[in-house]
Amino acid sequence: MRDICKLAMGLLCPKGSWPPGDVIIAPVEGGIMALDLGSSLEYMTFFRGCHEPEIQRLIRTVVSPGDTCLDIGANVGSHTLVMAKQVGSAGRVLALEPHPELVERLQRNICLNELSQVEVIQAAVSNQEGTVKFYGFSPGAVQQSTSSLLPDEEASRQLEVPSITGRSLEQNSDLSRCNFVKIDVEGAEAIVLDEFAGVIERSRPCLIFEYRKKRWDRFEKDLGTTLGWLHGLTYELFFVYRHTTHRLIDTVPPRCDIVCIPKSNPSLGAVIISKRAQRKLAA
Repeated sequence: MRDICKLAMGLLCPKGSWPPGDVIIAPVEGGIMALDLGSSLEYMTFFRGCHEPEIQRLIRTVVSPGDTCLDIGANVGSHTLVMAKQVGSAGRVLALEPHPELVERLQRNICLNELSQVEVIQAAVSNQEGTVKFYGFSPGAVQQSTSSLLPDEEASRQLEVPSITGRSLEQNSDLSRCNFVKIDVEGAEAIVLDEFAGVIERSRPCLIFEYRKKRWDRFEKDLGTTLGWLHGLTYELFFVYRHTTHRLIDTVPPRCDIVCIPKSNPSLGAVIISKRAQRKLAA
């Protein structure tokens, strides 16, 4: 019956037709969320029951009870909830999100699920401490998942938000141990990786970060340089493309997510490849 109701809602009110602020509390992967159906990301999350299903499958695979996780660019918390469920009450999730409106929704979703293991930090990761110029979506926009340190067509509204360096977060939040890091910051992923280089080199966490070549180019960052550094740290490298995880052998698509697994855990590297990709390799 629930699926029939969702189908009817989707037919009567397609994406983009819902007024901003029209919120529905619904079950999703990892718990429940208050979803603003005026937002494209939250609209799709409501109808699919999850956001980026392959990324969430990977989170469930690599994150264990008691782990410490970083969700950098947490948005409204779709992945934060999955991490929190995986780490349990004995673990920690630090969810970083700079956009004030998204932080409010993120905190609401954390409260809805009573997740005491999650700490929300309203800040952009930067190489400078204090505040930075930040560009977000316009009021009433359907596309609300694109916010960046640089302006573009989808993120042109200028804001000033708190900023935090990797060193500061490491010291203030006691990141003596870190098991998993997810980064989705609209092209500034290499900056974040640089800021957390010490944590990564010391703890060797599993990593998932977004790669969009056009956005990386705007920040004058080269993926090859980043992958070379990670390879030198003895990571196995994979990429997610069209909801399927593949082993990274030579090149990657211009739009994908990069997955990095420490070679010290070879069994984990073997199980994260999607069954669809495994069948293709065996053919």
